[in-house]
Amino acid sequence: MNSEPSLTILEAIVSNMAEGVIFLDAHGVVRICNPAAERIRRVNASRIVGRSIFDLHPPRMHHRIHELLDSLKAGMIASNDRMVRAQSRVFDNSYAAIRDETGAFLGTLLVSRDVTEQRRLFEENQSLRSTLVGHGGMTGRGARRVGGLVLQGARHAVELQAAQLGEGMLHHHGGWLLCGLMGGSCGGG
Repeated sequence: MNSEPSLTILEAIVSNMAEGVIFLDAHGVVRICNPAAERIRRVNASRIVGRSIFDLHPPRMHHRIHELLDSLKAGMIASNDRMVRAQSRVFDNSYAAIRDETGAFLGTLLVSRDVTEQRRLFEENQSLRSTLVGHGGMTGRGARRVGGLVLQGARHAVELQAAQLGEGMLHHHGGWLLCGLMGGSCGGG
């Protein structure tokens, strides 16, 4: 039996991933756009596959795109992670050079996650924490109200993390997330 996964299996994996996957060939032409990328990036694969990445971005972005793709292609970097704001949303993008077994550059893989809600919760939490610090003398009902809002936002963030990480990871990652959101000093474990 062949231990290599079939093309059908690989296609099914990419098609069913929760993360958006876009593959650019060595010339910067979009060759793959999975359903999650269509949903996350609000694009239609039939409209972008076969087009240059430069046709899909405004000219003011071309220099940054060239710089990234050239660095990946030349092997100066193997991968790069960037937070990108577009369409009033925030994306956590990971870019990686894809090479064949001889090391020849085949193209760039982009894995994209919409982190708009997580980012909003983080910024809201920072604002609430600043309010607490700014009102150092705050006590009683006011402090409990703001503290309750922080915990409510933290619980929501943990629920989002649990959905992304899976139930088995909730306890460990959830504890760290709550501790970080509350500004605590988290111990190991």
